[in-house]
Amino acid sequence: MEAAASVLGCTPAALRLLIGVLLGYPLAVVYRWYVHKLVPNAQHIFFTVTGLALIIFNYRWDSLHSLTNIVVVYVFMRMAGRTLAGLAATFIFSLGYLLMGYLFTATDNYDIKWTMPHCILCLRLIGVAFDYYDGGAKDLVILSEEYLTQWSWCARWLFLGLFGTITLHKYVACWLMAEGSCALSGLSYNGRNAHGINQWNGLQNIWVWRFEMTTNFDGFIRAFNINTNKWVAQYIYKRLKFLGNKNVSHIVALGFLALWHGFHMGYYICFLNEFLVMKFERDVSQIIDSFPRVRNVVYHEKLQWLRLIFMKIYVASLFGYCLVPFILLKPYKFHQVYASFYYVPSILLAIWFFSSFQAMPLVKRMARDSSNGLVNRDASIGNGGKIGSDDTKAQDKQD
Repeated sequence: MEAAASVLGCTPAALRLLIGVLLGYPLAVVYRWYVHKLVPNAQHIFFTVTGLALIIFNYRWDSLHSLTNIVVVYVFMRMAGRTLAGLAATFIFSLGYLLMGYLFTATDNYDIKWTMPHCILCLRLIGVAFDYYDGGAKDLVILSEEYLTQWSWCARWLFLGLFGTITLHKYVACWLMAEGSCALSGLSYNGRNAHGINQWNGLQNIWVWRFEMTTNFDGFIRAFNINTNKWVAQYIYKRLKFLGNKNVSHIVALGFLALWHGFHMGYYICFLNEFLVMKFERDVSQIIDSFPRVRNVVYHEKLQWLRLIFMKIYVASLFGYCLVPFILLKPYKFHQVYASFYYVPSILLAIWFFSSFQAMPLVKRMARDSSNGLVNRDASIGNGGKIGSDDTKAQDKQD
């Protein structure tokens, strides 16, 4: 393996990971041809054995970490039952085990170690504990030097868009390869839709068309890493309803995602960027929709292609800007990139966030006054300019 990796110019761990992903295809063929028709227990044994073989092939003795976590969670659920204590124990132990793994294995770069599949296992085990707990409830309770010094500001900004696009498509390629083997085995079959067409999106993690065509962050988030986002929405965000504030719930959910990824500062800055941009987009959309004349200009059909080009550049470049800390991890690394932009995007987003609490109520009042003005003007025109006419008063009473 070391010799082959040396020839290919990659690390042995990376080569084993790629082989492990590709092995999903022949295993899927074996499953469809020989195992699919067997009893469920035989199918469970097949997936257990092949899954263990793949993880041992990739991570050798480090696979014991995953097995340990599984066994401990099983013991928690058997001993504690459907109790809040059992759920809390599973949550704390699984997340704590993952974080300890990060603490003892993390370096300044991305490493292919047992913590990579274990972070997914952590979510699955916590999800199982939540579902098990909910099952007992009532139904209703449920950088280069050239880049830094020689490129213009605009060139660097456009390069960020290219950087973000290429980075995200590495994830997309890996997910689609894994999804292919799942579809081939039948695991991703999701029944038929309303038109009677078979659906194979049961394990879909990327909505390719929406991902490629979206022109805002919300579209990116909804189309990218679908399963993780659904998990966070179901088990974290929606369960924070008692806080009574969507912004606070959003921040806590993103904070959990950052903690789940590890201790590197880059994760927390990345998800903070996401929160600020999402709020900015929601506010701007609300402002546009509040004023019909502005909305008619912005969404004019003759500006369709110009709007599409502008928004694609905006979303790709700003997403790349937000993604920089996630990729570079360490502050001394992503500071160089952000400093090359004088932190302008970060400063503008922060200014908007703090000023929006005063600005948005003002916008709502202006929109309401503007709407009332249009109604009064239309009434005046319809009654020959006599606002106080009997017809107008009758209409007011009817309204």
